Amino acid sequence: MAKSRNIIAIGGGGFGANPGQGIIEEYILKQTKKKNPKICFIPTATGDNEAYKVNYYATFSKLSCEPTHLDFFKRTPDLKKLIFSQDAIFVGGGNTKSMLAVWNEWGLDKILKKAYKTIYRKGFNLKDAIEKVESMESNDLQEVQNFLDTIKSSERGILR
Repeated sequence: MAKSRNIIAIGGGGFGANPGQGIIEEYILKQTKKKNPKICFIPTATGDNEAYKVNYYATFSKLSCEPTHLDFFKRTPDLKKLIFSQDAIFVGGGNTKSMLAVWNEWGLDKILKKAYKTIYRKGFNLKDAIEKVESMESNDLQEVQNFLDTIKSSERGILR
């Protein structure tokens, strides 16, 4: 039986409108079914607005989680390593067209799509999924190895 997967779409509210309250945010974290989930905020649609990030941390730092964020307009980290290590991704609102253009330029759109398909859509148990990826022709790519290493070394498991 496939595990449930969630895309939670909200329009307004949350830390963007009510920083520090954490009602919607607590619900999102509970969907991971983790005691202390890792959550990454991606504020690209606002041009990595500092006030938006301050509100994010003001809310999520009060909850049982490990918050982080991804900036594209400053020093950008290893995207695959960051994304594949998270239990939840929170994409902030704003100028969606500009956000998607930036993601496309950096390849984040493909990384998010690959992560989703590999982890959630194939229907394999984790052991079989790893074996399947290792047997693929592209398994010698550094990105694929980074992904597999992250999964194999995860002490907390992955949300599927």
